[in-house]
Amino acid sequence: MGFTATEVSQKIFDLFPKRAALLRMSGPDGMVSPHYGVWEIDTDNQGEKSYGDCIGSSFKSNYVPHQTEQIAVYGEACATAIGGPVEVKGYWSNGHNLIIRPTDPSFSRDIGNGDKVSLSMMLQARYDGTAVRSILGPFRGICWNQLPALMQSDKQGANHFASRIVHSRLMVEKFDSLVNSISAKVALWDDMIKVARELSQKNLSFKDFMDKVYPIITEDSDRKKTTRNNRVTKISDRIVAECKTLGLPTELAPSVEGQKPWIKNASAWILFNGVQGHIQHSTGKKVNGQVVTPLGREFRSIDDTSGVISKALNIAIAA
Repeated sequence: MGFTATEVSQKIFDLFPKRAALLRMSGPDGMVSPHYGVWEIDTDNQGEKSYGDCIGSSFKSNYVPHQTEQIAVYGEACATAIGGPVEVKGYWSNGHNLIIRPTDPSFSRDIGNGDKVSLSMMLQARYDGTAVRSILGPFRGICWNQLPALMQSDKQGANHFASRIVHSRLMVEKFDSLVNSISAKVALWDDMIKVARELSQKNLSFKDFMDKVYPIITEDSDRKKTTRNNRVTKISDRIVAECKTLGLPTELAPSVEGQKPWIKNASAWILFNGVQGHIQHSTGKKVNGQVVTPLGREFRSIDDTSGVISKALNIAIAA
């Protein structure tokens, strides 16, 4: 059961009935302010409007808040590119947070031992001055990780499968190009699965892999070395938990002084996901003072300015 391309838009409007309005903010005693904020608007069955929370502030007067119409275009484009029914989920948190997944079983694959990945399209449209962003790529169920880096690594460094797609409020006019962009990436689903399964067949030393991802710098202070080793221990703990869930070996080996034992070996697939999962879920609960939403954590996979996720993937592929 799922929604067709013609049904997706209405489902999105059902999920997000609110609209947004740009209103001038005022100072004490009604003093005029040059700043504007974005407020939620609800409209009842009689057409009466009521204003809700302020969901974005300090905008200029020419800022145009996006509306559900633009979000619905993205959803319809995804369903059109898939060419079949899709599952539609979403929630409101300072804007639109949308998840779309095909219901066709061919878009959900087992990499091995019940480790499943599914094609997933996620969109985040917040009222904070940033552009509408979306991710298209494999979603790994066991760790709730979005994996847009998975097809980024080739000799040219090209991004073949998953990417951040930035669109403005002109999404409606860009519908055809949006469908074409999504379709081109969906066509590479089988290639992505092949790469993931190849990684799952390589058994690597955890310590050797971490030494390449997070190399030990002799000149670093003891504090930096300890921070590095603490991070590696957390990644090991994450991998051990996943291996136990999947029924995979969890043999431990001595690590470094002051740290508990680390997992000895694991597949390149498991090791890469250990690094990715740590960055996506175990770092920082807030960004710029705001709590990171569940979908916001998925976007950390493309906001990794350190480049560690791509580096880990490159090392896993080259091993």
